[in-house]
Amino acid sequence: MRWLLLACLIASPSYAAITFRGSTATPADNTAGATDVAKTITPVVGMVAGDLIELCAYINGATGTVDDFVITAEGGQAWGAFSKHIAIGLDVDRGSFKCFAATFNGTWVGSLTVSHNDVPNFNFAFSLVMKVAIPSSPTNVWAVDVTEAAVSYAAPGGSCDVSQTGQTSIGASSITFVDWLSLDDNSWTLQTGGWTTTGSYRNTYGSDDMSIAGAYKVQSSPGATGTVVNRQTANGCDAGWTRIATWSETSSAPGVCSSIPSGKQALCPSGYTSIASGSVIDTLNASISPDIAVGDIPICDLVTSPSGYALTIGADGNFSYAASNDPSKQTWNCTFYDLSATATHASDLDAANNNSNPFARGEEHSVRYYLAEDVPMTPVTLEDLCDDQDVGETISYTSVDPLPTGLTIVDGVLSGTPTTAGSTVVTFRCTDDAGASTDFD
Repeated sequence: MRWLLLACLIASPSYAAITFRGSTATPADNTAGATDVAKTITPVVGMVAGDLIELCAYINGATGTVDDFVITAEGGQAWGAFSKHIAIGLDVDRGSFKCFAATFNGTWVGSLTVSHNDVPNFNFAFSLVMKVAIPSSPTNVWAVDVTEAAVSYAAPGGSCDVSQTGQTSIGASSITFVDWLSLDDNSWTLQTGGWTTTGSYRNTYGSDDMSIAGAYKVQSSPGATGTVVNRQTANGCDAGWTRIATWSETSSAPGVCSSIPSGKQALCPSGYTSIASGSVIDTLNASISPDIAVGDIPICDLVTSPSGYALTIGADGNFSYAASNDPSKQTWNCTFYDLSATATHASDLDAANNNSNPFARGEEHSVRYYLAEDVPMTPVTLEDLCDDQDVGETISYTSVDPLPTGLTIVDGVLSGTPTTAGSTVVTFRCTDDAGASTDFD
């Protein structure tokens, strides 16, 4: 049985550089943030359609969970949450954050407000910070290139330097953002060349004050950003945590690299073409899963199993591999990324070539079971009823017809207590790993 799948690869294009437009925060730097459970932020000036907006909410307080951060007024944008973090060790259980992201649609409508839902316990410093990046082309598409990482740090000694391990970008054109939060209203000075500050913002509210500093690095080819160091330069050396995330741009909608299993990430810089209406995969959608739809992105293995033949994807959307006329069964797997939901579907597709159907070992009507009414039957394993010439194949067993009342098939075992007298002819079905099946009576 051969599955034909659509997944066209696009050669990595060359880009002009991404640029940083600016940042803003509420409250402003060196200001006591009110303990309101909702904060509204004014957007960065000069944004145009296609800009990447990263918005992070921070509190210095052990209250609720990060799921309590909710955008309650969206400013006319479509926001996705891409980070959740709270209570990572040391004395940092007071600090938590949640970040959101959007591609600016060109029109700001109303206000942008983030609320914290843990109202009864909320009495902590609360800040919002927005950072904006400009794509090299306004038609380019943003995606998470390397998934966000966060780590706590103890109060640094010496010069009060706080290091953040870098990330290795995958996309051809990327920007990496790093944030430092400290549980005091520290000032910060960036120490590492090649990085540029996004600004620092001190929230001086009471004894739960805090500071947030940021930096970014733009890369025009895949590679390591290197470690970056920021120094606390006022009010002592204080504990806190850091976060890092990398974004990339492509000329067409890519699969989000962080969502792709490590064995498939080599394809990520090339991007993916989404399922088109009328395509090969589109016609298979009903058999794959009802929630896989036109516009989703197929992300498939690079080689077949078990022989490891490199898969080639033709312009027609069909898979092929050079197998030297190998007639053995080869398989591969595809997952599907939903751009609208910014997540992979739970359903995936196991594809096979040169798959042999299972076959019944005996003649029709050769299997008979004689059971006593209202007496539990001795469980019968059905695994000997079918065979498959493909090595290592797992066969599952079901019943096409209704079983006699009281009987079931679970994990290939027929068992139960028959409650009705009579003779019943049942058609069994054996199905292999690739979904091929054979029925027998």
